[in-house]
Amino acid sequence: MLRTFFLLISLFFSLSPCLSQEGEEEQSIKPNIIEVDQVIAEIEKSQLLLQAIQNDQKAFDKDAIQNKQGQLKKELDEHKTEFEALFLQPERLRSLDDLVRLEQGLVTYQAKLDTFKERLNARVEKLTKYRIDLSSIRHRWKKSARTLIQDTSSLTRTQIRELQKQIDSSLNSIEKAVKDLLTLQTTTATLTQDLSSLLEQLAKEKSSFRSSLLTRDDAPIYSAVFWESLLSLPFGELLHVYEDEKESIGKYLQAHHHLFTFHILLFCLFSWLIYRAKDYEFIQQSFPKLYDNPFLLSVTVALLLSFPLYSDAGEAFANVIGMLCVFPLILVFRDLLDKQYTVILGGIGLLYVCDQDRSLLKDFSEISMLILLAELVLAFFLARYFVRECDKQTQELEKPSLALWFAQQGGIVSSYLFLASALLLLGGYSRLITYLSDNLFFAVYSALLLFVAHHLIVGFLTALLHVRFIDVLRSIAKHRLLISHAIDKWTGVLFSFFWISSVVVHLGVREEVRTAFLDVLRSGIKTEGVQITVQGVLLALLFLYVGYKFSQLVRFILAEDVYDRRQVSTALRSTIDTGIHYLLMGLCLLAALASLGVGFGNIALIAGALSVGIGFGLQNIVNNFVSGIILLVERPIKVGDLILIGSTLGNVTRIGIRSSTIRTLDEAEIIIPNGTLVTESVINWTLSSARARISVFVGVAYGSDVPKVMELLKDTLQELPFVLDYPAVSVLFKEFGDSSLNFEARGWVRNVQKRPKYESEMMVAVSSALKENGIEIPFPQRDVHIIPSVANGGS
Repeated sequence: MLRTFFLLISLFFSLSPCLSQEGEEEQSIKPNIIEVDQVIAEIEKSQLLLQAIQNDQKAFDKDAIQNKQGQLKKELDEHKTEFEALFLQPERLRSLDDLVRLEQGLVTYQAKLDTFKERLNARVEKLTKYRIDLSSIRHRWKKSARTLIQDTSSLTRTQIRELQKQIDSSLNSIEKAVKDLLTLQTTTATLTQDLSSLLEQLAKEKSSFRSSLLTRDDAPIYSAVFWESLLSLPFGELLHVYEDEKESIGKYLQAHHHLFTFHILLFCLFSWLIYRAKDYEFIQQSFPKLYDNPFLLSVTVALLLSFPLYSDAGEAFANVIGMLCVFPLILVFRDLLDKQYTVILGGIGLLYVCDQDRSLLKDFSEISMLILLAELVLAFFLARYFVRECDKQTQELEKPSLALWFAQQGGIVSSYLFLASALLLLGGYSRLITYLSDNLFFAVYSALLLFVAHHLIVGFLTALLHVRFIDVLRSIAKHRLLISHAIDKWTGVLFSFFWISSVVVHLGVREEVRTAFLDVLRSGIKTEGVQITVQGVLLALLFLYVGYKFSQLVRFILAEDVYDRRQVSTALRSTIDTGIHYLLMGLCLLAALASLGVGFGNIALIAGALSVGIGFGLQNIVNNFVSGIILLVERPIKVGDLILIGSTLGNVTRIGIRSSTIRTLDEAEIIIPNGTLVTESVINWTLSSARARISVFVGVAYGSDVPKVMELLKDTLQELPFVLDYPAVSVLFKEFGDSSLNFEARGWVRNVQKRPKYESEMMVAVSSALKENGIEIPFPQRDVHIIPSVANGGS
């Protein structure tokens, strides 16, 4: 009765919007009379609308949507059956994993149901719009009927009557479709109510399960009650458990013999591929030990394929396959890891076998507790052994890595957790320890698998860096080691996040963690017009970080693969790199401001505030910023130029957006604001050309042969390899000096950067040539006459 009442209520609320819409339609339809000269155009317009509606109704598959609802109803019934079967089990045998798995299935089903409801609502809205349009057209033709009958031809009147019949027929079909859809909506509402009820009961059961974890649910292991119960167990039934599992597995394989045959073929195929792959050089470089035993690797891969192939075989079959995988997996892991971890791998394999055995014997609680106690003791000793091995590595390494430190601390914490769990299990807290140990063991197993998967993926990606066609990219060929380190780092971060999320899901607190995380992200402060949240700040930082890294990547690729091949000059490289960097960072800054909720209006306010700041004290900063843009665009000074500004002579090594750096000939770096380079006079020795003229001044003694001296100087400079033939060397007779005839020898060199060296070599050559030809280079002489003073008896 209660369900019928809810159905009637939901049907009333579903029909009431449509009834109100019909009333609104009647009120909103105010047909205009159709004029005689508009009849043909209106008929065509109405026919086009009718054709569009008919095509849409033909394209809409009504049976498909009804079948979809039937599938959803069937799927919900299956979830109900699973729910009832779960709660028929004894309370002590229920696990949080079963509850979480059922809840995840219901959440997935809820998403499907919501999508279906949105599809239904969209279809109802579309049909309602069609109905409004057709009703408006029908009223309009009805209103204009009397006038049109008198003033139109018989053919036109016939077309109008046919059109009205088509409109009435379409309206009837639309009304029927809307009623059918409303029925589907009513049924969907019932499914939604049932789903909400299941989710509510699951939430209560999860809360009850967690609250019961802290209560003692079994007799302590050290008590006489426990041992009396253990000795009174029907041990003969233990063998029946294994026999039943064996029988069910045999029946499954007989029923799926074709699948088993396909599995054998896959094993042969993978064996062939592995035998062929081990001969490739890059495979041997990346996986030097993994392919040493191809048969073992083939068996391991074939066993791991059993999980997806026999996914519907049941829990017992999965347990058996898992135990069969243990030994070959240990051997494979041993080849990938260091030898000192062999004991740990063997212990973990033994733990997994005990764990699967315990799941088979879960109906025998006393035996399960003893097996779990043995697992915890073994796990404690393995954790202590792992900590000891980490201590040895820490002492051997000069600078231990952060990952090793975290691993060591994790081993210490795990050992204490295993010890405390064993003590609590001795006290009878079996449900609590089962829950904690299952999650701890899952964390260990998943960490080990992800660790090996991480090594395999990094090795494979590193191997791809040695493929021939990648050698075309110099940015990869030159920096393989750097790229492999980056791959190792980022895949490690990705796998760590994946491991944390899987552990959270296995703990059954995904929704709680997700809700808490979203609450933290949405928290923040709200000011007038701007709301700053943690999510916005993180997004802003992410945009800036990604933009900076992407800018680095683009400039790295340009430097390694573009500039050298296109022979781009150093100055142009600097301009392109600076422009790309600031363009990308500017875009990322706008995206960061948008993520913080700062709109264009707020940006205008910020710009206004900055303009006031510029007027008060930021003139120099803005001047240097604009000057930097001028230098990058006009390029009067480029990176690598030799410039003289004031008394500073040096090479430009960087042109930034605010300042530039000049390295002097003494290797001192001077930072000069860009405004100084734009507003003051700068001598640029290499603006349009690196050529320069070097002059050597020399004086010879009076009486020397002037034409011979000029010819000698000219020949001497022309013989130097760095002196250009064009412009030609020239020699000038400058003046009659006090004690010499002064000459100037001019020669052009290609690179002004080496001017001091060239000047020195030119003067050495001139001195040697004059000396070889017996031409004297005079130096000033003074005759000093000492006149005796009168005091000394002078005349």
